Amino acid sequence: MRTTTRPTRSLARGLAALAVSGTLVLAGCSSDSDEPEADPTSEASDDASDDASDDASDDASDDASEDASEDAGEAAGVTYDVPEGWEDVTEEVAGQAAGQVGGDTGRELASAARDTEATTFADNVNVISLGELPTDDLGEIEQQTLRELEAGGLQQAETLDRAELDGEEASRTTGVLRQSGVGIRVDQFLTVRDGTAWSVTFSHSTETPEADRQDDIDTVTQSLDFED
Repeated sequence: MRTTTRPTRSLARGLAALAVSGTLVLAGCSSDSDEPEADPTSEASDDASDDASDDASDDASDDASEDASEDAGEAAGVTYDVPEGWEDVTEEVAGQAAGQVGGDTGRELASAARDTEATTFADNVNVISLGELPTDDLGEIEQQTLRELEAGGLQQAETLDRAELDGEEASRTTGVLRQSGVGIRVDQFLTVRDGTAWSVTFSHSTETPEADRQDDIDTVTQSLDFED
């Protein structure tokens, strides 16, 4: 007789991946902030310094941005291309997600990236190593993932056709998360590679056009490379 012990233990980690996604959601929300007024006595010197350095720095920043857009997802054990206008925010998210990843959790945040051109909500992705799960049965993983994510507040949750991540079959669960009044479409992929489970979680504003959302997902998933 099959018990529920194994899937319950395993996919609680999948829910943690969604929780990290929620952390990044908050980091992605932008709002007007009160900045300290500039010291009028320093404005003239600051402007002169800025003018002198602008020309030299523009070329360098353009080159850096171009390089970052190619492999901003390069991190612990995984690389991927990021959509145009996105940047790597792994260190920022790792700090915010302390206790959910790292330490004794058995989960490691491999990478996170988000849209830098958004004005209200930054569409984003995170990749998490979930470690060794008690089951590698993808069907079992799909069922329990759906239950766990629904229990975690994901609405309209459903399992979609399986995908492929770097040559390995992956489950895909989607749904809508509402956080701080923001509607967020979540797409979470789960795969097991060489005994290690990985989650790739996308969070998009529900206002992001479907075609743009799918382009973002394709850019990451089709270039994803787990470093063996």
